[in-house]
Amino acid sequence: MTWSCRRRCPNPCIASLSPCFAAENDPRDTLRLLKNLCPGRLLVKKAGLTILQNSSLLSPGEGGNDFIEFDSNHLNHLSIILFQCPVGNCLRSALVNQKSEIVSHLILDSVPWHSAEADALRSQPKIRPVQSSHCFEHCELWLDDWSEEPLSPPRSRDITVTKELLRSCSSLKVSVQREEFRLESKLNPSFIDTDQSIIRFADHRQRHVVYADLNQVDFQFQQNSLAISC
Repeated sequence: MTWSCRRRCPNPCIASLSPCFAAENDPRDTLRLLKNLCPGRLLVKKAGLTILQNSSLLSPGEGGNDFIEFDSNHLNHLSIILFQCPVGNCLRSALVNQKSEIVSHLILDSVPWHSAEADALRSQPKIRPVQSSHCFEHCELWLDDWSEEPLSPPRSRDITVTKELLRSCSSLKVSVQREEFRLESKLNPSFIDTDQSIIRFADHRQRHVVYADLNQVDFQFQQNSLAISC
């Protein structure tokens, strides 16, 4: 799955899309404003693992099995870029770390880029227009393309993963640990697809999707469940 420009141009950054906006204030302030506009879809990628799920930027204790917890020491160094999603023309935000790496996207499908809610957010103090193509380029990557992430050497396994074994899993638990945050997610998959070592899990609405390269992540089969971490 890829995020392609709906204008069908070779480069969405030259598609006369609206300029990006960068939040120069404390990231906590902007995250609170984004949380007020949720629910949205959170997109997180790390070497060998991609999660796309509904999210309200929930903290532990608020969202049950699904939450994202930011590390206070690294949160101060995150930048938040607001931009027009090249697919749905909605409000989209990217969290960028000190290395100029995008660590997550928040896609607010229900908030059009040209709307009172988006205008109110962009008019906040210390949110300024910027010129950036980084976020658009990141949108064009396939969900199972981890070329921008440092991949680990293939891991040896003492278990043969078969389609039957995967389909016996009625639940999937995913844990992602980055310097900037910890993400916990639980999915009861309705669809499980395999492409060599890459497994795709999705719920019946295709709104909660997980791509995992079993050669790149840690995983453990338990009773009728699969736990993945990276």
